[in-house]
Amino acid sequence: MPLAPLEGVAVVLLDDGATTSRVVVSWQSPETKAGNQQYSVEAANLVGLREIDSSYLTLAGSSGTMGAVLIRVPENAGPLDLGLFHDAVQLLAGRLEECSLRQRLERSDLEAKALSRITSPIAEGSVKGFVIKEAYQWIVDEIKGLVVFDRLTIFLVHPETGLLESGFQSDGEGQTLPVNAPRPLSGTGCERLMSDPKCQIVDDLLELSGDIWPELSGAPEFRSVIVAPLVKDGEVFGAAVVRNLYPKAFGRADESLICRVVDLLNPAILDPVISQARGDQPSPLNAQLGSRELSDIVAVGNKIDDMLDPFARAAQASIQFDSATVTWLNRNGYDIHSCRFGANTQSAGNPRQRESTVIINAPLHFAGEHIGTLALSRNSRTPFNENDLNALNMLAAHMSVAVENDRRSQ
Repeated sequence: MPLAPLEGVAVVLLDDGATTSRVVVSWQSPETKAGNQQYSVEAANLVGLREIDSSYLTLAGSSGTMGAVLIRVPENAGPLDLGLFHDAVQLLAGRLEECSLRQRLERSDLEAKALSRITSPIAEGSVKGFVIKEAYQWIVDEIKGLVVFDRLTIFLVHPETGLLESGFQSDGEGQTLPVNAPRPLSGTGCERLMSDPKCQIVDDLLELSGDIWPELSGAPEFRSVIVAPLVKDGEVFGAAVVRNLYPKAFGRADESLICRVVDLLNPAILDPVISQARGDQPSPLNAQLGSRELSDIVAVGNKIDDMLDPFARAAQASIQFDSATVTWLNRNGYDIHSCRFGANTQSAGNPRQRESTVIINAPLHFAGEHIGTLALSRNSRTPFNENDLNALNMLAAHMSVAVENDRRSQ
């Protein structure tokens, strides 16, 4: 105020997707307030409103534009020297970026702990006759505090009949709702929406062409949705569908969490369904792999270097191996990182020891993206068997969560 006559200042921030913005702070000088005429804004009567001229300074962070500071001066004032505000705006951008980073890390920790609590009882219960609907309830109870939604539905496509069935449905408070009757999926707009093996956000269902949404639920009042497919061997067998009454209600953080939950629970949800439809006996998951110890290690460790040793030692109770290697791709798509447990440097120069080493590996996936690889090896002529492969896949599901958390924190 001592340096420039100000009539008003507002701070506008972009959302994570840079698609919408909101005013988070607005200030108006007392002199302007006293003489300011208040207008009533109605859709049918916009006469009398005037467009406000303002200057703005961009709030630029290290990852791009975060928003802007809008500055308005009295009409009778001269041109505003924006250089006076440059340092203050830069300082504000730095503080906002620190706050945003702190919030992302706090959310990442909450998400990791939620995934840990989801994984442990389901993996243990799958051996003890765990009811699949209880698995769905675990999902809702954990994510309802992290994602704002009005309805969550697990849709399954019957492998033989092709009918779309509602396996589970709840509201945003976690209360179970009646499921809808099965309906044909083939050739419908719903099939187009669910056939993509990658997670997706639909900002506004009203903008979609064709009669798509009633095919899912018969509830056209929902506007935005997250569709997280249930995928096995590259084939879509269903989807977790999270809905909100308002358009553009979900952001990338919401989509990311839902996708991780579904990826982690794919075996627990799909194996019994597919095995039952095919008349097979579902292969049991190792209860020890879903132990609280293993899940807690993933939840606490933000860096792979810090958590790989305790993770590998806990996993050795379920599968025999001498060394474990995790390799992953940075989110920039270029830098490759690798971390190893139990590396034996002598084996590199011993041909006989190399010949007696067997290796097994599994890809690390997150939200349909291949982000890395988990490899186990042991000094033995006995190859890994199918039980070892099942164990490795469960370990890879846990490690995928840890790697994605590490990529986010970096």
